[in-house]
Amino acid sequence: MHIRTLAAALAVLGASAFAPAHAATFNIAYASPHAPLAVWNRTVKEFYFVEVNKRLQPLGHRINFTDTYGGTVVKFGSEVDSLQKGLADMCMIGAIFNQARLPLHLVGYAAPFSNSSLKSVVAVMDELTASNAALRKMWDDAGLVPMASIGIESLDLFTKKPAARLADIKGQKIGGVGINLTWLKGSGAVPVVNTPDKVYSDIQTGVIDGQLYLPTLALVGKVNEVAPHMLQAQFGSAVWGSLAISRKVMGGFPPEVQKVLRDVGAEYTIKTAEALEAMATGGVQAMQKAGMKVTTLDAAARKEWADALPDLAKEWAEPLEAKGLPARQLLAEYMAALRKKGETPLRDWTVK
Repeated sequence: MHIRTLAAALAVLGASAFAPAHAATFNIAYASPHAPLAVWNRTVKEFYFVEVNKRLQPLGHRINFTDTYGGTVVKFGSEVDSLQKGLADMCMIGAIFNQARLPLHLVGYAAPFSNSSLKSVVAVMDELTASNAALRKMWDDAGLVPMASIGIESLDLFTKKPAARLADIKGQKIGGVGINLTWLKGSGAVPVVNTPDKVYSDIQTGVIDGQLYLPTLALVGKVNEVAPHMLQAQFGSAVWGSLAISRKVMGGFPPEVQKVLRDVGAEYTIKTAEALEAMATGGVQAMQKAGMKVTTLDAAARKEWADALPDLAKEWAEPLEAKGLPARQLLAEYMAALRKKGETPLRDWTVK
């Protein structure tokens, strides 16, 4: 009896040695101003939430994720403030909608025609976010922890009327989120700043004549119904934001939970990029079958367009440098990192 009792006691002690000391259930409220069908939202729900809990289970932990979309809790441009105020814990932060707070994260928009792979671009931005002190400080100052850079597949021009080259949009009102409208400089187009939720109605009602837009969002939003012509200019991909969590919320988790959130975030970055690229290709094909006409710029026309643009990188960097932000250094690191990934920029945007 004594031997059996001792063996049982040792078995219990042995099992507890591998169990977590403070197993717990945590809560994370996720919010996004984008629609639930947006690729980054669908992937966060179907992969990120699921994979995090799968890896936390052996540790005895669990996270109850709640999620809201479409501006129900967090609206475009309010992402940073919403997390700081505790309206949500985690969010798809659009740096492009919060340019005054997160300007350095938009370095890719200062260098169009520089890449052909979204996977390369998001990997570069994740690397720079970890290695560049100014970029890290920017997120720290906002009270946020970035966990996964989110990019866009190459933007295209969706228009009511056919457009085969830059000159064809002269005088037309073209929508965009702001910084990407600089890619149309010299075309004579009238830039109109809007947000993704307004594109369909703005084109339908004549507020704009076309949109510099993503094929993925165009497909989901049925933009081809009101803009049945697409000019495939292949501007290249850029990072517009990041899956981020409140620094205060992140600091309340045990180290092992924080590690899982970060590790899965790194995988989520690539999965989202792969899904976007696949959907972009399939989306264009689907819209073509529905009657959309696609015109693709050849290599010479793309090079001509890139060379005709003003020094967008300098225009982006100088105001930030005046505020004490090392934008030139970051831009040089960004271009160098793209080349290491095997990209061949059509133009060197490094600011001398």
